[in-house]
Amino acid sequence: MLESVIHNRQEGYYEALRQSDEAGDGTPFIVFMLESILAACKEIECAEKKAADSQKTSQISSQKKLLAAMKSNPKVSIAELTGILKLSDRSVKNLIVKLKTVGAIKRIGPDKGGSWSVQK
Repeated sequence: MLESVIHNRQEGYYEALRQSDEAGDGTPFIVFMLESILAACKEIECAEKKAADSQKTSQISSQKKLLAAMKSNPKVSIAELTGILKLSDRSVKNLIVKLKTVGAIKRIGPDKGGSWSVQK
C-alpha cells in the first residue's frame, strides 16, 4: 500500500530528495515519507471499513433470507437452508443462534420433525 502511495506521489518523492540533498538535511524527505505513511494508513483504514460494512450488509441479507425461508416453510431443515442461502452448514447454524438470541426465531419441537416460528 505504501509503495503505491509513493508511486502516486512520485514527483513529490523526487522533490523531497532534491530538497534534502540541497539542504544537506533529511527533514524534507522524512516529512514526505511520514505524510505518505499517514496517507497509506488512511487508505487501509478506509478499505477495512468498507470491507466490514460489506460483511455486515451481507450478514443482514442472509438473516432476511433465512427468516423468509422459515416463514414460507416452517419445517425447513438446516440442509435446505444451506442450499437456499448458499452458505456452509456452520454459517447457517451461527445465523440461527444469533436470531434465537435476539428472539427473532424460536424452535418448536425437536430438531427432527419440529418447526420454526418467526417471532418478528
